[in-house]
Amino acid sequence: MEQVFKDSASAMYGIIFAHSGFAGTGEAHDITLEGHDLQDLAVLWLNELIYLIEVRNRIYRVASMYLDQLDLRLTTRGFLYPSPKVLTPLKAATFGGIFLVPSGSPRLRLYFDV
Repeated sequence: MEQVFKDSASAMYGIIFAHSGFAGTGEAHDITLEGHDLQDLAVLWLNELIYLIEVRNRIYRVASMYLDQLDLRLTTRGFLYPSPKVLTPLKAATFGGIFLVPSGSPRLRLYFDV
């Protein structure tokens, strides 16, 4: 399931940036999020990344990630890098039309406000 969260970040970066390269020296940064369910956690995760882009002008690269599906907690260790040029700004990840399959072949679909 962790790979779905990592892939969702990469896909979102592909929408936002012309290129999502990590340039410069990274600053260590940990993220811990708690949700009501896995869908909530997915939306919180992507919105946290949008926040870092919009407010801190940074892009987050995951070094390690652990998803506790019982306590519904996502913990990541990673690095913040200067944000590349924004091509398509996103306001937020939303719950509208959210679809999350956590087992078998995990996958996530959701919509963004632009």
